[in-house]
Amino acid sequence: MKDGRSIILSLAIAALFAYLLRGFLGKVSSFFFVPIDNLLFISGSIPPVLMWMVFGLLIGLVFGSFVSIKKYKLDYKLLIYPILTLLLGVGLIILASFVVEKSKKKSDGKVTGEVVPDGRNQKDLSSTNRTKLNEILNKAIQAAEN
Repeated sequence: MKDGRSIILSLAIAALFAYLLRGFLGKVSSFFFVPIDNLLFISGSIPPVLMWMVFGLLIGLVFGSFVSIKKYKLDYKLLIYPILTLLLGVGLIILASFVVEKSKKKSDGKVTGEVVPDGRNQKDLSSTNRTKLNEILNKAIQAAEN
């Protein structure tokens, strides 16, 4: 077992390493999380945190099944069920996001607004709004790096 000093020293080195590479790590994490967040976005009425929770639970199901298979020396064929559940769940989430997006479009191709309980008019992101938002986020990331 490692002593307390070596654990604290290794954590300090890891924190220093993460601090020195914060710009690079921020860009890599945003390129990973933003597309997944866009895929998990269904509508304005369902919080993205809920979809991330479902996604995390399904991934946890796969990892937990793998650990139980290793621990109790079970057949690896049992891993097929949680993987199929993960694929089915993610597929249903993506399908629901596309169905909701298609149902909100008018005949002229514009996205309709929906009324949020506090009375504001909230519009889903169209492709032009997405590009504007990406430009703003890139400027914010560059400003934070400097």
